[in-house]
Amino acid sequence: MAFAPISRGDGVAEDLDQLLERPLVRGVRQLFQDRDESFILHPDTLEGARQVAGAGLVFDACIRSGQLAALAEFARRVPGLPIVLDHMGKPPIATGELTAWRSGMRELAGCDNVVVKISGAGAEADPNRALAPQALPFIQETLNLFGAERCMFGSDFPVSLTGPDGYLDWTTTVEHAMAGASEGERSNVAQETAVRVYRLEVPAEQASPHEEKD
Repeated sequence: MAFAPISRGDGVAEDLDQLLERPLVRGVRQLFQDRDESFILHPDTLEGARQVAGAGLVFDACIRSGQLAALAEFARRVPGLPIVLDHMGKPPIATGELTAWRSGMRELAGCDNVVVKISGAGAEADPNRALAPQALPFIQETLNLFGAERCMFGSDFPVSLTGPDGYLDWTTTVEHAMAGASEGERSNVAQETAVRVYRLEVPAEQASPHEEKD
């Protein structure tokens, strides 16, 4: 994921051209968190987003939970832009307050061009309490609202997670949130959503059984 100043409007095209020379670049990000709605929905920002869509790239949206409605409007105004919501919209995991965040996520789920990265929970949780009981309700609600085909696993390592124990704890937590899920749903979250959205190339020997061709 590369930085691109989409708030420059059509001026970001030059940056995108340079990024497209790098074959590993699949998407871009300009931080929206702590920006007000007037920035997110500014005509220049929206034009920059259209430039990203035209370049065939994905936009990763890093926001806080109070900005979900603004991001939903952003997504509606640029329907051709694939958007990945980072970190489940940074919900208030430490307090466990689901209501306002759930409402914003439900609105965002109505935008077909948005998928969600299940990641970053450690940064929003109370470090003095076990992560899993805090994060599980938010992960499960994300899956319920978006469906496995619009969710992808992310570790946010080493930002939220700083060691192998933390990584194992996080992966186990996501697995617990998917108790009862089908093999296809698990495959979507673990790999296929990211492969599809970011247009990744997966070696044949790593492909899911139902992806393999005769």
